[in-house]
Amino acid sequence: MRPICTRVLNHDLDESEALDLCLEGLELYKGDFLPKSEYESWVIPISTYYHSLYQKLVYKTVELLTKGGFSRITSICQTAVGIEPFDEEFHYHLVYSLYRDGHTSQAIEEYNHTLDLFYNEFSISPSDHFKDLYKSIRSKSRVSTLTGFHPGDT
Repeated sequence: MRPICTRVLNHDLDESEALDLCLEGLELYKGDFLPKSEYESWVIPISTYYHSLYQKLVYKTVELLTKGGFSRITSICQTAVGIEPFDEEFHYHLVYSLYRDGHTSQAIEEYNHTLDLFYNEFSISPSDHFKDLYKSIRSKSRVSTLTGFHPGDT
């Protein structure tokens, strides 16, 4: 996984090659390194390192797919949220991709789930950035109800 991440994150690659490498790297990561030994002092830095690479790879993949691969972003972010449920950016991109792919009610449901998760676990609310996305989706869903236009129609 490290060589893939190094190439994708540190080299100028064309978008197609970068995306292929990102997807390959994402397939390799299955979660924490040695989860049954996760509190061993020698495991913690290795696990943290690979987890950080995974996060960077997800962000890079989402960036590469934002020109229209919203269903793929949804799938990637659903997996990422399963691995790291407390990364707000994963949730943000999941909600955004659901919305852009025409699944407004699912996007709102996912936002509410994230809101509950963060409040119940940490007694915090989402960032202003995330709240703004929700407000935008709500206002546009009202407009689409009135006009018959839906985001996936573009």
